[in-house]
Amino acid sequence: MTRNLIARIIATVAIVGVVALLIVTRPAWGPAVAVWLDPAHPSDGHDHAHDKVTADDENRIELSEQAQQNIGLETISLDPATFSRTITVPGIVVEKPGHSDVEVTAPIAGVVRQVYPLPGETVEPSDPLFRLRLTHEEIVQAQADLLKTTEELDVVSREIARIDKITEGVIPGKTKVERQYDQQKLAAVQRAQTQALVLHGLSEEQVLGILNDRKLLQEVLVFAPGNVVKEPKRSRANSSENGDETTLKKTIEAASTEKEVTQAAAIDPQKDKHTDLVPPRTRRFFELEKLFVDQGQHVEVGKPLCKLGDHTSLYVEGRAFEREAQLITNALARNWKVAASLESGTAKTEIVEDLSIVYVSNAVDRDSRAFHFYVDLQNEVVRDSRTEEGHRFIAWKHKPGQRVQLLVPVEQWPNRLVVPAEAVVQEGAETFVFQRNGDLFERRTVHVEYQDQRSAVLANDGSVFPGEHIVVTGAYQLHLAIKNKTGGGVAPHAGHQH
Repeated sequence: MTRNLIARIIATVAIVGVVALLIVTRPAWGPAVAVWLDPAHPSDGHDHAHDKVTADDENRIELSEQAQQNIGLETISLDPATFSRTITVPGIVVEKPGHSDVEVTAPIAGVVRQVYPLPGETVEPSDPLFRLRLTHEEIVQAQADLLKTTEELDVVSREIARIDKITEGVIPGKTKVERQYDQQKLAAVQRAQTQALVLHGLSEEQVLGILNDRKLLQEVLVFAPGNVVKEPKRSRANSSENGDETTLKKTIEAASTEKEVTQAAAIDPQKDKHTDLVPPRTRRFFELEKLFVDQGQHVEVGKPLCKLGDHTSLYVEGRAFEREAQLITNALARNWKVAASLESGTAKTEIVEDLSIVYVSNAVDRDSRAFHFYVDLQNEVVRDSRTEEGHRFIAWKHKPGQRVQLLVPVEQWPNRLVVPAEAVVQEGAETFVFQRNGDLFERRTVHVEYQDQRSAVLANDGSVFPGEHIVVTGAYQLHLAIKNKTGGGVAPHAGHQH
């Protein structure tokens, strides 16, 4: 009897101890026992508790401000817009023929006394380029003849003035008429000689300086083409007494419109014949690309002195296949804007938007079978500096020879939800974007109607809504973070045999 009592007491104590142990360790074993006791739980002998993840955990994640900066996270507002489906065409930056390059030639024969700019230096219109000493005998003789005629005209003018002061009847009236005829003949000769000097390459101010100072011109300055150069007016030592300086100046200006533009005066020789011509575009900068002469070198009339480059406005020459010719022609007819993708030397490609197709070629290149078209490209100055000596050097953003990719629109879809291609993450058959709400980011499953290298068009089916903020950079890092958080980085049944 005693033994049975002792056995019962020991059994009771053991049961109480086990119950107490279970109560103390309940936080650790409660969920597992609950799952084990669940009748719906499969009885295959394996623990499937790691498969139970809530929908919020699968599709949401919160990031600190530092984490957002680490992945370079950026968002945009999802607003309906017109999407342009494009084709990619290779292109190259080229100069505008007949406009980008300007060759400066010697207006007269002479010796180069001074070269002002350095190779590669930037000059503005009307800046001095060269100083030439006249050696051409014809120009020297033409100046001498002009001075001689001017002096003879002064003598005749003074004679006529003297006759006018003498009492009428003392000198016959025929004498005055003869002197007036001589004056008219000399004035005609003077006009012809001034025109000849202008056509030889002297500016009107230089010719007027010869008449005012009564000295032969020994040196001339050659200027960068552009605005008309106005030299300081010189004091008139011996004024012509014919009183017709205004007429003479008009004569010189008329002659200036007939000469070829080689130095200071950039005058359109056809402006009097064709009043409907478009004025030449304003030039801001020239770059001295090539220098053909040195100091002390003798040059003849028309010899190239230097080559200037104007890169303020360039072309992008697109080179398409023949089958793409009609698509490009349609884009030009509808005035659709073109974009250019340029290598910027950084990880991010630079895109230049809103470029216009100027014209398309009417022929296919015989050798390459390429179809050429041209897009206008306005250049930008990225560096402007001067040396201690005052020489100016400019660096341009776009350079001839630079290769680009032209994005030509071939179709437009209005009222679409468009995001950058980097905003879309694809895994298997699923495609995701991330919607931002403060520091919380929610993964949304979307349907992509169209996607290229730049953009993706999202279906407006209620998965996302206009006005929401969508992540455009760092979306893939967010996707990886959610997978790591929910254990998606490892297969849920890895190592299991069912």
